[in-house]
Amino acid sequence: MKENIQNGVDILHLSLGLDVLLNYNENGNKIKSVQLSKSRLGELIRNQIVTRTSILRVKKIGLIIGSNSNIVINVEDLIGFKDKTPVVLNIDSEQTEQTYEGKDIFQMSHFEFIVSEAQDLRPSQIELLFHINKKYQAYLQEQEAAKKAKKRKIAIRKSAIAHKK
Repeated sequence: MKENIQNGVDILHLSLGLDVLLNYNENGNKIKSVQLSKSRLGELIRNQIVTRTSILRVKKIGLIIGSNSNIVINVEDLIGFKDKTPVVLNIDSEQTEQTYEGKDIFQMSHFEFIVSEAQDLRPSQIELLFHINKKYQAYLQEQEAAKKAKKRKIAIRKSAIAHKK
């Protein structure tokens, strides 16, 4: 799942999923950035895969496409995808470093790798990643809505109990 980045190796393999999301341009035909959750960032640093400074120098990310225990995505159904090798994105490490210069990466809501303008991806690969990423984002939104609904329910119950007293 990963390769050591500490001493200048410049590729990091990540599983596309709830902790690793892609941000696209308005048209959905170009990947702008790769977003890591704080928990995934912490995991990479705790496991000594990267350090707080070496993560800024990552030059390539290999996106491993699979499934999560909570979401099953049949990759073969999407655009006839059969390849099991990771999709590699070129990262603009200079731009990423400038974005986080002088900032504590753990004080941000998430960590973002800026994707380079020069990519070796076929349009079908970009479309595949777009559809998979969309499913993960929909799942996250559904979970967030369920949490909010549960909080509302609890608040209504509490106010009803307080009103009876």
